[in-house]
Amino acid sequence: MTDPFTLSVAILADSISARDVLTRALLVPTPTDTPAKLGEGFASANEGIRFNSHTMENADELVNWLKVRLSSKRACRVVVVSDNLVHNEAGQQKASALANEIRGLFNSQTTHLLGLVALVVGEPGRLTDIDEMLDPRTLSLAVARPAMLRVAYALWLKSVPSAQRKLRKSDAVKVRLVRSLEELKMCLRLRFLVYGALGYLEKRIAHLANQMELDTYDQHSLHLCAVERASMRVVGTLRMVLCADRRRASTVDRRAPDRLALENACALSDVVRMQAVWIRRIANEEPILHNKLREENPLTPLPIMDNTDFGDLWPQFLQDYDYRETAEISRVIVSPDYRGLGVSALLMRSATAAAAELRVRHLLLECIPTHVRMYQQYGFEPLPRRHCRARELDQFAVGMRLEMETMPPQTQARLQGDLRMLRLGLEPKIALLGSRGLCLCRQSECWKEAQYGGWGGKACPLVKDMPVT
Repeated sequence: MTDPFTLSVAILADSISARDVLTRALLVPTPTDTPAKLGEGFASANEGIRFNSHTMENADELVNWLKVRLSSKRACRVVVVSDNLVHNEAGQQKASALANEIRGLFNSQTTHLLGLVALVVGEPGRLTDIDEMLDPRTLSLAVARPAMLRVAYALWLKSVPSAQRKLRKSDAVKVRLVRSLEELKMCLRLRFLVYGALGYLEKRIAHLANQMELDTYDQHSLHLCAVERASMRVVGTLRMVLCADRRRASTVDRRAPDRLALENACALSDVVRMQAVWIRRIANEEPILHNKLREENPLTPLPIMDNTDFGDLWPQFLQDYDYRETAEISRVIVSPDYRGLGVSALLMRSATAAAAELRVRHLLLECIPTHVRMYQQYGFEPLPRRHCRARELDQFAVGMRLEMETMPPQTQARLQGDLRMLRLGLEPKIALLGSRGLCLCRQSECWKEAQYGGWGGKACPLVKDMPVT
């Protein structure tokens, strides 16, 4: 049994009844209290949630309490619940000065996490920077408890796992290119599940019956997936968005196969074109997703450039970068029940190998501040004046960059080891289409140091039961 996921909750509310309901709602729940469909990750990790509640008398006391918490070197996770977080301006709800001040305290941090729950009279809506909105007049345990659990679960997903877990003895995961229409659908469903739990989905997307998340950049991306050996279930996904001449137009061909024929693929651009056909085929089945693909802006060829702050923060980068040699990693998603196993590391290393194959020089990404240190392990460094508004995510993000030609020696050595692994016994011309792939299992941690001597040995679970295609 691992330690519970602990959150400190600061309550600043004028209503005594609201304070009472919230205090009772924060009694320690069990993992089974986590909302269905979202709680598998807690249950599989044997984690629960623990709330430590604190009642505040005024805004000054709240801000000072937060400053003390943030001065600690130990990472803290805080949820603020208050009726002072939202105000009306010309008939429109907006985040208050207090909400902006609190966000400002946390935006300069890379280890702490914050959730904001606003008590607002009227119909609950969605507001940038506010995680939940509750009406204090109708607040009850049946409303407050699920809302607090949703905020807690989102913060759990944003947090870096505190301890590495191990796969079951006979299990293994393999990362490779998405090779079929059905596999791509599984990736988009996983994105929908996790982004929905994080509160990142647009309203028009959140209620789609097919439960898939995509945008215009998916048709110009190389999609990778992490596949669980026994079930062939997609447990992780990532896309690398490509620019300019690497974006070869594809039309929806009804005769195009639903599975990639490896023997017909001579370059990664062939894979990108086939995956684009599948993306368009999926989008054409749902009018809202079809419209998402049509929202392309030629002035913002990468997702990181399609936010409100990028051009203002990094004008020199926009002036100097070569779009033909630039790509962006985004939508790095791991299934909640596979957190802490190293799947995201496997996805990132496979993406870096793909970038090397494509001769990409500038590799970009954006992440929440808490994940900066994690991506620095792969050689990425924050861009100057790093905080920007991530598109559609209601979340501040940090822009990061990896220069492939000048990556740290340790990262370069690991990349070369990964490429050797991918090319072992290779018949196809493309490393990421080979039968090997990057993998991890319980018996061997050889992938961590890019030493793959045990691959294919008697103890390796990937030798059997996992089809190559």
